[in-house]
Amino acid sequence: FIDEFSEVDNGNGVFEPREDVKGNIARSMFYFYTMYNDVADTNFFNIQKETLYDWHRQDPVDANELNRTMAIAGYQENKPNPYVVDSTLVRRIWFEEEFRSTWYISADGSDDIGDGSEQNPFATIQNGVNSANDNDTIFVLAGLYLENINWSMANNIRLIGSDMDSAIIDGGGVGKVIDNSDETAHPIEISNLTIQNGYSTGKGGGISLKMVGDILLKNIKVDNNQARVGAGVYIEGEGSASLIPTTLHIENSVISNNSATTYGGGISLSGSIISSIIKSVTVVNNSAVDGGGGISAGSMGDYAIVANSIFWNNQPTNADGMIFPYYSNIDIPIGINNLYTDPLFVDGDTNFNLSDSSPCIDTGTNFLVVDLSSQMLPGPVPDTLVNLAPDSYIGIKPDMGAFESAFISVETCIANDGSIGVELWSECYSIQETTNITLSGNPVTGILDLGVIPPQIGNLINLDTLSFQFCGFTGSIPPEIGNLINLKSLSILFNGLTGSIPPEIGNLSNLNNLTLHSNLLTGAIPSAIGNLTNLTKLQLSHNQLTGSIPPELGNLNDLTHLFLNNHENSPGVLTGSIPPEFGNLINLKRMDLSNHQFTGPIPPELGNLINLERMELSNNLFTGSIPPEIGNLTSLSTLHLNENSLTGELPAEMYNLINLSGGHSSGAAPLSWTNGLDVSNNLLSGEISSEIGNLINIVSMDFSQNQFTGSIPAEIANLNNLWGLALDSNQFSGPIPTELWDQLNYIEILDLSFNQFSGEIPENICSMSIPWVTFDISNNQICPPYPSCIEDYIGEQDTLACITSWNFSINEPSIQMSGVDNEWNPGESLQIEMDFCNNSDIAHGWYPGIVLEADTNLVSISNDHFWFFGMAPNSCTPVPFDILADSTINFDTLVTFIAYAEALNCQDQPEYCIFGDTLTFQVPLIGENVLSAQELDMPLAFSLHQNYPNPFNPLTSLRYDLPNDGLVNITIYDMMGKIVKTLVNGSQTAGFKTIQWNATNNKNEPVSAGLYLYTIQSGNFKQAKKMVLLK
Repeated sequence: FIDEFSEVDNGNGVFEPREDVKGNIARSMFYFYTMYNDVADTNFFNIQKETLYDWHRQDPVDANELNRTMAIAGYQENKPNPYVVDSTLVRRIWFEEEFRSTWYISADGSDDIGDGSEQNPFATIQNGVNSANDNDTIFVLAGLYLENINWSMANNIRLIGSDMDSAIIDGGGVGKVIDNSDETAHPIEISNLTIQNGYSTGKGGGISLKMVGDILLKNIKVDNNQARVGAGVYIEGEGSASLIPTTLHIENSVISNNSATTYGGGISLSGSIISSIIKSVTVVNNSAVDGGGGISAGSMGDYAIVANSIFWNNQPTNADGMIFPYYSNIDIPIGINNLYTDPLFVDGDTNFNLSDSSPCIDTGTNFLVVDLSSQMLPGPVPDTLVNLAPDSYIGIKPDMGAFESAFISVETCIANDGSIGVELWSECYSIQETTNITLSGNPVTGILDLGVIPPQIGNLINLDTLSFQFCGFTGSIPPEIGNLINLKSLSILFNGLTGSIPPEIGNLSNLNNLTLHSNLLTGAIPSAIGNLTNLTKLQLSHNQLTGSIPPELGNLNDLTHLFLNNHENSPGVLTGSIPPEFGNLINLKRMDLSNHQFTGPIPPELGNLINLERMELSNNLFTGSIPPEIGNLTSLSTLHLNENSLTGELPAEMYNLINLSGGHSSGAAPLSWTNGLDVSNNLLSGEISSEIGNLINIVSMDFSQNQFTGSIPAEIANLNNLWGLALDSNQFSGPIPTELWDQLNYIEILDLSFNQFSGEIPENICSMSIPWVTFDISNNQICPPYPSCIEDYIGEQDTLACITSWNFSINEPSIQMSGVDNEWNPGESLQIEMDFCNNSDIAHGWYPGIVLEADTNLVSISNDHFWFFGMAPNSCTPVPFDILADSTINFDTLVTFIAYAEALNCQDQPEYCIFGDTLTFQVPLIGENVLSAQELDMPLAFSLHQNYPNPFNPLTSLRYDLPNDGLVNITIYDMMGKIVKTLVNGSQTAGFKTIQWNATNNKNEPVSAGLYLYTIQSGNFKQAKKMVLLK
């Protein structure tokens, strides 16, 4: 195998490993030393490990080596070489201390528990800057970092990103993106990053540095920054005291869309002894009010040398100051081989790649020596400015600007089988033999970083499968992909592709799978996709597509899966209505159009899709009623119409969908589930039909947040598989059918809250196995008592309607005098006994009783109330009272007694209040036996009696006694103390009075049910009582 794996070194007869196998040998050596280090020559290994590590880095692990390693391990029934399986082990085990100078930053890292290593990165660049020491490197992985970075004291730091387009530092419009002060150091390199959205009221919005020495800005994009001066890049030389020059190197970068309120929109050189060398840079669309929209080298002695670059559309000028351009597109008369014309970018606002007809292609130079000795410039001036190897550019010469043109002739290579191939991502693919390219990264173990999909891929005309997953692609889909006419499956998912879907995809007539989901694609869905009549799966979900669905998609008669949905927390912006042509897709099994801005009615033509198993139209703007034709889709297992503006009743035909099911997750509540039927968050109305009992396979359904009315059909209890049911936030009413508790054996989520359910819940609900934390019946009108198992989960209830119309009565009293003359005389006692009766069919167990009152203080009642613990239904109990007359009375009087029924403390729980007739009777008290019969017909004292009937609806009578003529006011108040109605307010003569109230206010408007107060005032007499209005 010497010829196969080795080669002669410099012809001296000494063999060494071939370049493409050195890594294999190095990893084997590391493995052998690890396995046999107890007998190995340690001195030899320590001397050679640096060389082995160089081999390891120069020849990384490839698929052949990995497959061979796994095969050997399988054959030997041993573990594979770990240095092949995880190629980072070489560095981490043998060279950790030597390479600790790199600090890793990841958007998924942590500043709290991260240590800045590759395995445990920081979350913020600022933390990496603060942690770095002299000569360290800060490596920024792909991600968006919202930061305003203040540089540290460490010297010679390199800030390097993984890729210009994917590692983005965003200043958020609130401060500079990268800044240092007079007291801090400065980076020596910033590369492979986007610096955007910085802001400063002073100097430098994107990059603002005061410094001496050199700094390199390479492969960066500085975009959309704002400042007073030097909005994109501001470099201030501080060499006036030290005489140390400052040199800014910018290479292969884009400075775009920055704006300054004075000068230097894109780049500003300021201070002392400062220069800039700008190579292969695109400076475009920048602005400055006072000049130097692209670059300003305004201070005395400041200058910039520009080569192979483009300055275009910078306002008001592209460049001010001392600028020396070479081989560039710029409007400065000095320099050599410059031009000034429209560079013909692919997109002059966002895509600064050169189009195929750009005058800047092949117009740069690969070698440039300058002589500026006659210019009396400060600091050393380089002579050899450009010296590019031929393999660093495409074409006969380099292009101007940051990007080499993508419109190139195909560079061929020799594939492994010896045939002509196309080089893609450093591998040569045979044009003739390549039928399948499948490249896949992993979000856990590593997303590939393959850059862009080059247009040369269009030359692999025999491809039938093209699959890219987690490959880190950016840029757009090249239209040349439309050349792959033999392609059957095209899957590009979980990448960062931008731009629109090229209509050339419509040329792929053999395609049966088109999957482009989870990218950043924009623009409209090409109508040309309707040409792909062999397509069975179309998945364009989770992008940023706009416009309406082209009706041509209705031509895809073989389509079984259609996915245009977006994320619920990041809805898309597709608009318009569902084309009625979708009714032609009779083979469709799944259709998901959720989370967009689709409008209009759901077309009845969808009722033709008799093979459809899942229809998901949720979170859109659909209006109108649900078409009854939906009932034709008897294969449906999932129907999601939630979060729209649908109106009307559920069509009766929907209850034919007996295969609706859905599913649920397991574990402790609260849980989420996939509803078989979801019509929540609409404007639907009407009642739920008893036909819902037909949906015997349903597992979960959601009718919440609509305007449904009526009662719950007991037939829901026939749904033996029901696990989740949401009826909350509607207008359902009536009692909850007990069948729900008796028959739904698998129910785990039940939400009936925010309705108008009434009645009581029986104790047998406690036999349900539901986890009560997922049971919600709050905000209804459920009456107590509540079963013990749900007392903690009953929530708020409106129990006003629960007030039982108790029917109590008090029979005529039996009166016994203690005196011998059968009269009640001063100092004598009186015994009154009356029967207290519960005439209701309901027992009362909350302290019912009688209250006895007298209209004078000339007598005393030994106990003016009598409470019972409870009273059985339809029962009577005698209640005795003892009254003693004042012994000092020397005149005749008539004592008026009032007896009425009341429950103890019922004002706190009005549902337990009881009401009955108020019994009024009079007993003469004989002092001098002078009370005339006429006087007995007039009240002797003021009194306000209990209204009758009480409770009432809507009419009740109020009785009151006036012993004297005078002004009388009778007013009704609500429980907040507000006047509801004034019944009497004027002069009245003495006597027994009655007035009626018809439950209206002072505007003669009906008032709501509830507890009210009525008061009387006449002279110094005031009294108040309560009454209850029912509706």
